[in-house]
Amino acid sequence: MMREQFLRRLRFWCLIAVVITPGSWSLAADGDPVALRKWPDGMLSIETFGNQHLVLWPSSDPVVAKQLPRFADLVLFSKHPRQEIEALCEDVTVVVPEEGSSTSVDHSLCVIANAGDPSWVAGSTLPADTVNSVHVTTVDLGGAKQSADVTPILVEVDGLRMLFMPSRVFLLEPTARLLQSLEGVGKVDLVYLDGEAAPQLPPTSFAAAWEILGPRVTVLGQSDNVPGVTTIAHNTLAISKANDDGETRPLLISLSETPWPMTGELEVLFEAMEDACDKSQRVMTGLTTNQMSFRPSNGTHSPRWNAEHMMGRQLLFFSQIYHEQNAAIPVRDWNPKQMPRDYVAGHEDWSGAEESNRMQQVSAFSRRFAYLLDGLDLDQPAPGSRWTPRALLKQMARHYDEHTANTVKKFELADWPAE
Repeated sequence: MMREQFLRRLRFWCLIAVVITPGSWSLAADGDPVALRKWPDGMLSIETFGNQHLVLWPSSDPVVAKQLPRFADLVLFSKHPRQEIEALCEDVTVVVPEEGSSTSVDHSLCVIANAGDPSWVAGSTLPADTVNSVHVTTVDLGGAKQSADVTPILVEVDGLRMLFMPSRVFLLEPTARLLQSLEGVGKVDLVYLDGEAAPQLPPTSFAAAWEILGPRVTVLGQSDNVPGVTTIAHNTLAISKANDDGETRPLLISLSETPWPMTGELEVLFEAMEDACDKSQRVMTGLTTNQMSFRPSNGTHSPRWNAEHMMGRQLLFFSQIYHEQNAAIPVRDWNPKQMPRDYVAGHEDWSGAEESNRMQQVSAFSRRFAYLLDGLDLDQPAPGSRWTPRALLKQMARHYDEHTANTVKKFELADWPAE
C-alpha cells in the first residue's frame, strides 16, 4: 500500500515538475565533467575531472565496495560504523558523520599541489596552491537534531551544484520549514532523490521544492512506473555546467546499479594504454621540480614537456570522441607548444609526483567515460575523430613508451641535475 501510494504521488509530482521546470536542459563545455555513479545498497559515488572520489551513503557490503574504481577520498554520511566500511577506505579517508550523530558540514576536499594526500578543510576558502577542490555543505532544516539519514547534502565542484536529498526529509519536515531551508540553497544543476521512503506530503510539496531548486537534471533513486523517465542502462551519468546549446535532453533520469562492462579487444587495448601511462608515472614521480624543468644543453625537451605532451594528446583525442557522443563532456586541449624554444610550462613549480597525478587524472577520465565507446567499430573512425578506436589506443600506448624512454635518456646527460 505504501509503495503504491509513493508511486502514485511521485507520478503526479513528475507531471507538475515538467511544467514548472524548463522543458529542456543542455550540457556544455564551460565546466569540467563530473560522473555520478549509482551502486547497490543505496550507495552513490562522485568522480570529478580532477580524479577526486567521493562516496555517499556507503554500503557495508565488501562485494559492493570492491566494485568502486578505487578507494574513496571522502566517505559521507555512513549508515554503518567505520569498521564496517573499511573496504571503502584508506587511513587518509575522512568519514563524516555516522548515522545517529548530529551533523553540520561546511568543508572543502582540496588537492594541494605537491602536498600528496587530499586535505579536508573547514569552509570554502581554499589553501594556496589548490589544484582541485570539492565543497561539501549540509542543509540545515532547522530541527533540534538532524541525523545523517535525513540531511540533504550540497556538493559543489567545477561550477556544478548537486543536491542529494534523502526522501525521508519529506516525511519528517513541515513543508514551510523545508521550503525555507531550500530557499537558502538556491538554484542547483542536479537533484538526486533517493527512494527509500514513501513521501506522505501532498505532491504540491514536491512541485514547490523543485520550483525553488530549478534543477536541470533530476535523478530518481526509485523510478518504477514513473512516466517520462529516461533509464540509463549502466550506472554512470556525465554532467557538467551547462550553457544553452539548444540541445533538448530528458529531465528525469534513472540509473542502473551495474557498471558498463568493458570487454574483449577494447579492454585489452585499454589496459595496454593504461600500463604504458603507469610506467611513465613511475618514472616522473621520482623527479624533483628542478629535474622536471631541466632543459638539456643538447636542445631537447624537458621532462615536464614530455609529461604535459603525453597527457595532453590523450586528453584531447579522447575528449573529442566523448564530446561528440555526449555534450556533457567538453573538448579539452592541454597540449604544450611543440618546439622547445616556444614551450611555456603549464606549472613550472610542480614536482614530478604532481605531474604524475595529472597523468593519472587523464587516464582515469579516459576509462570513466569509456562507455561512450560502446558499440563503436574498433576499425572505423570514431565520431568526432580522425582516429579509429583501435589505432588511437595503440598509438597512445606507443606514445607513452616513446616519451618515457626519451625522458629516461636525459638521466645520463652530463648536465642532468642531481636533485
